[in-house]
Amino acid sequence: MVSPAAVLALTGGAFLGSALLLRLGTLARPARDAAPDAARGALLAASLGGARLLLADRRVRALLLLTWLPPAFVVIPEALLVPYAGLLGTGPAGMGLLMCSMPIGAVLAESLVGTFLGPRARTRLTFTMGVFAVLPSLGFATQPSLGWAVLLLALTGTGISYNFGVDRWFVAAVPDALLGRAMTVMQAGRMTVMGLAMALAGVAAEYAPLRLVMPAAGVLGAVCVVAVIFEVRRTEPGPDGTFPGPDRTSPGRCADRPDRRPGPKNETRLTTIWPPGRVGCVPKPLSLAFDPIARADELWQQRWGAVPSMAAITSIMRAHQILLAEVDAVVKPYGLTFARYEALVLLTFSKAGELPMSKIGERLMVHPTSVTNTVDRLVRSGLVAKRPNPNDGRGTLATITDKGREVCDAATRDLMAMDFGLGAYDAEECAEIFALLRPLRVAAADFQDE
Repeated sequence: MVSPAAVLALTGGAFLGSALLLRLGTLARPARDAAPDAARGALLAASLGGARLLLADRRVRALLLLTWLPPAFVVIPEALLVPYAGLLGTGPAGMGLLMCSMPIGAVLAESLVGTFLGPRARTRLTFTMGVFAVLPSLGFATQPSLGWAVLLLALTGTGISYNFGVDRWFVAAVPDALLGRAMTVMQAGRMTVMGLAMALAGVAAEYAPLRLVMPAAGVLGAVCVVAVIFEVRRTEPGPDGTFPGPDRTSPGRCADRPDRRPGPKNETRLTTIWPPGRVGCVPKPLSLAFDPIARADELWQQRWGAVPSMAAITSIMRAHQILLAEVDAVVKPYGLTFARYEALVLLTFSKAGELPMSKIGERLMVHPTSVTNTVDRLVRSGLVAKRPNPNDGRGTLATITDKGREVCDAATRDLMAMDFGLGAYDAEECAEIFALLRPLRVAAADFQDE
């Protein structure tokens, strides 16, 4: 009905329209780095450094593979549709129908899943749809007719809905400071892997029949995707939000992710602190060429006016991140996190060296579940013992052991030697920081001000 030249012209016009819509229909956003050309090298180095940090993280690597592999195998049958259409003897109309089948399946699946399923349901479909996406290509072993081929391709396209869960996990696993670079790595990697898969499919089709190459992609794809799924499962966060695997802490580990199992040597874990505020933990200094908080404050003033509290809270949250990472690294050799260290210190402060579990939670200002988890870890390490509270039939007392006192004393000496991470301040400045933060704690009803 329409000549190939006209179709190409229409496609080019559609791309031009999309570009104009993005250019004119979206808000202008200042570049993250407005440094002069002389400083661009630092930005490039920071970008490459961020990519290295991402690829050093086991959880992120697993999710990247889950993002890349299904499309790589899905694209193989699509790459061979031209010779397959020739094998079937279909004309341009049949070829066009084959080419549009997979996108139609993808659009329908994403629309239906995105509209009718909630976040949890979409997440539950992730592994199933990731594997399912590569399975329809097995049907090409029978050299199906045009109608059946269209159906197989449409079913393949529905597998794209697995991205809902992967994207959600990926964003949760990556620190905010690296999220932009992470999305770039994910998308560039996906396009690269798909391109390589198409090239390899073409080479394979030169030496083997299509009815062998196309289903082979399904077999190999299923094996690879299932293997990656096992790796993703192994790196899933536990019930308390902690991640299994590596435990390198100097600097950058989040100390309020207290209970993490040891993993392979030389692995790096990027974690995320949740409320209050979302702050990504960065395993080592980013060495940026500018102060990102000061830059954010400038942009905030341009957009919404001067709000000093925004820069203040962002600085506090970043300081919280840095300090937790540093003190946690110091106590780690003793088998502690800073949360467990605090519990030990609290027990040493009591006259009998023991306190009710409820009192520990109250003094440390944490949830009872967190107290139970912390104390149970200390019990397993032989640093604390638990016994029924004789004054409360349903209560439990936590008692520090002799080993616990020794560990607490040793860890305290190390923490005092590094000034609890506040070596950049003198005693007077530390007292001033305490005084400045006191009204905030009073306002939060931590205690009654005298």
